Amino acid sequence: QEQENRMAELSLYNAGPSTTAWLRCILYCEFDPHRGPRPVFQAPENLVSADTCDYLSDHLIASSELCGHLISVTAFGLRFVGHPEHIRDEHYERNQFMFNVCFVFDATTDVSAYQPIVKQVASDFRLMETQHRFLSSQSNHEQTQAIIQGIIHDINTLGQFSMPPTGVSDIPYFPKNNPEPIRLQQCLPRASIPEVRPHEVPVWVASKDSIKLADPLLLKLVSFFDGVSDIMTISIKSEMELEFVLAKVSWLLQREMEVVRMIDKIRLK
Repeated sequence: QEQENRMAELSLYNAGPSTTAWLRCILYCEFDPHRGPRPVFQAPENLVSADTCDYLSDHLIASSELCGHLISVTAFGLRFVGHPEHIRDEHYERNQFMFNVCFVFDATTDVSAYQPIVKQVASDFRLMETQHRFLSSQSNHEQTQAIIQGIIHDINTLGQFSMPPTGVSDIPYFPKNNPEPIRLQQCLPRASIPEVRPHEVPVWVASKDSIKLADPLLLKLVSFFDGVSDIMTISIKSEMELEFVLAKVSWLLQREMEVVRMIDKIRLK
């Protein structure tokens, strides 16, 4: 069991020390029976060049022996993490369908926090295909791309993953009352989560307009960031539980672009 859960790591150069950073891109790949492994689309577009995709094609769609496992490839300043899937069925040409939803990070990123989400995305996409032939149908490619765009939006903006993602409402295979989302913060190693204290004051170091927040509760919360009120005061003013406020501010501190900095109220005075 331990061997199954171990992530296969292929490094094509020395990536340097690990850091925790933001998800840069999601790359969706399939094995074409005539052209071999190929990227179908990515979100956002054009982050990974066509030459890079060609060079890594055999790693992005791994051999059948490696399918069903977490795979990490580091090359060209990027780290690619996926969970390739291999479905055997007489319905398909060559009796098989292979795909990979690959998360792309900077090369030095510590990806451990994202691994549960990568595995769950692969599981959900496999379900969509085995039960409804969703991925292999050309008519659904545009919708599949919208799903991937919604997934990266939710991970980078809300810090969580669930199906269906934001902006996608017409996938009949996932009930509206789906299980609790996988929250990125819950997956982070304890040492990497910034500690926020009730007596600290959140101070904007970037324009509020520089971040796009879809979570209405978070939008309400940051409206109380006036550069004077500490976390305890903000909790009272916003009528939100203190633990919730602490968790949300901690999530803001984990963003790749620094937008908020914590100042001790005593120092502020």
